[in-house]
Amino acid sequence: MTANRFFLSEPPGARSLIRVEGEEHHHLSRVARVRKGDAVELFDGRGGVYQAVVASSGRGGTVVRILSRQGAFIPRSSLTLAMSLLKPPVLESVIRGAVELAVSVLVFIAAERSVVKSSALSEARLGRWSRIAREAAKQCKTGAVPEIRPPRTLADFLREDVSEVKIFLSERGGEPLGDIVTGGRGGEAGTPASASMLVGPEGGWSAREERLMREAGHRPASLGRSLLRAETAALCGLSLLSHYWVM
Repeated sequence: MTANRFFLSEPPGARSLIRVEGEEHHHLSRVARVRKGDAVELFDGRGGVYQAVVASSGRGGTVVRILSRQGAFIPRSSLTLAMSLLKPPVLESVIRGAVELAVSVLVFIAAERSVVKSSALSEARLGRWSRIAREAAKQCKTGAVPEIRPPRTLADFLREDVSEVKIFLSERGGEPLGDIVTGGRGGEAGTPASASMLVGPEGGWSAREERLMREAGHRPASLGRSLLRAETAALCGLSLLSHYWVM
């Protein structure tokens, strides 16, 4: 992990001097212990990355001077992961992996067989997920942090999803995911402007849920013969989509 890499709550625009406060100021001054004249790297969570130097640091904030600006990372395809609610430690691992794989949007689904219910989640939990995403972006040196949306029902997500390509992972079979992203042997599927992938909970999707997804235009996809854990399936599927469509 690069210690001197910090998050900006918004892009700096044309400003050359930026005041960093709150949690990131604490990280700058207390954890990384940067001082006047030290070089730092900043990112705004929207793809922008900035090389800067510390101009001053006080009790209430750190002022940095922008020296150069890198072009924002623009994914070839906007990728949405709609992940069924899992136990928090497992879900947090999925969030970290999704950031590394350049997911644009993370949505959490209250599925019929989800062990964790959306009613049990607090605003503090949502805030923690956002912090985990920012820290993961620091580690993998991406300039983008995915939008994390509050949990919703599967029916609500299906109504909202306007992705060009819509996929759900199914234990009951479906097209091999590799064939979907490549167009099959010797084929060329092309890169969609946007894609979404639905991943079920520990107990899998119910037959009713799979019917609803098919009716909404989502294609069932298979990751092979092995029965994967939900978090493994999510990261395996994302790896394929990210490699062929995003990076």
